Parts: sequence; structure tokens; C-alpha cells
Amino acid sequence: MKWDDLARQLTDVPSGSGRCVYAAIHSIDAGACLGRYPKDGQQVKVSEIMHIKKAFRDPTILYSSGITLKDMRFTYVKVEKNVLLGRTSHFACLIMQTDKGQQ
Repeated sequence: MKWDDLARQLTDVPSGSGRCVYAAIHSIDAGACLGRYPKDGQQVKVSEIMHIKKAFRDPTILYSSGITLKDMRFTYVKVEKNVLLGRTSHFACLIMQTDKGQQ
């Protein structure tokens, strides 16, 4: 499966509460986007991924900075193992770090 196809599967759910409207897969090493859906519009910046990389080592930095994705700031809610959770008044974000790659 290609990264773009995986990102599309994450957003391909019926509309309603809890619907994923954007999915992206990034390399945590370089911050490069490996796949995203939908393809149009702004994407997550490398600098935002690098900040998230630091936050997985020390999530306390998110108390003051929050989580920024596509220039949208989310209030940091909590970290659970390898997942960071954030919210705005209308949206939520879930960021998962994994060492699982795809050939």
C-alpha cells in the first residue's frame, strides 16, 4: 500500500461526529511528507513536525506552545504513550509516533 492510499483510507469514513478530515504521514527524522489526503491545500510544515518530534521527548513544551499543524494551533490536551492529543473549539488532532515503516 502506498502512503497516499493509507492517508486516504483514514479520511474515507461517513460524515458525522469524529470524522477525520485530513491525514498525513511524515518522516519524523526529516519531517518530509510521505503521504497526505486530501492532496489539495496547505500541508504540515517541516518545522511543525520538528517541534512535534521534540514534544514526544518532552511533552511539557506543549503547555506553552500548543500543537501547530498547517498553521492551526491546537491546545495540548495530553500524551498517552506514543500519541499526542490536541483540541481547538471545533477540531481535534491525534498525532501518533511509530517506528513501523513500510517497504
